[in-house]
Amino acid sequence: MIEAVPIFDVQSNSGYESNISSVEFKNQSLTIVVDFDYGEEYEITFNEQVWAFRYMEEGDLRYYWESGEFKSGHLIYEILKGGWLSKEGSEKDILGIARSENWLKEWFVVTKNFSFVVLSNSLPFISRLQNA
Repeated sequence: MIEAVPIFDVQSNSGYESNISSVEFKNQSLTIVVDFDYGEEYEITFNEQVWAFRYMEEGDLRYYWESGEFKSGHLIYEILKGGWLSKEGSEKDILGIARSENWLKEWFVVTKNFSFVVLSNSLPFISRLQNA
């Protein structure tokens, strides 16, 4: 079972839609922009050593949702146990090095549509973007 803790105070308003609007991966750094249909946008940046990431539709992440760990509506969670890094079954060699290292952390960037799972040793930075 997944165990997770929310980070940052940014929460999604349950009455509104949210989605990933852009992604940039460059020089081991990952930047994700999340937009809300009430006009706010947030930029989430992992500045160091992004080891792996995946972008998936919420229905394909049922294992995460069924854990009940994400009811608070926060935008980002740290996965402490049971996620992609520690539990999910996969071929023997997939993430073998990542799983053998203790310095990687798993982060879950949550929207009501597509979401990101990121493996990185970097604490993400989050900032609210000014509306155009």
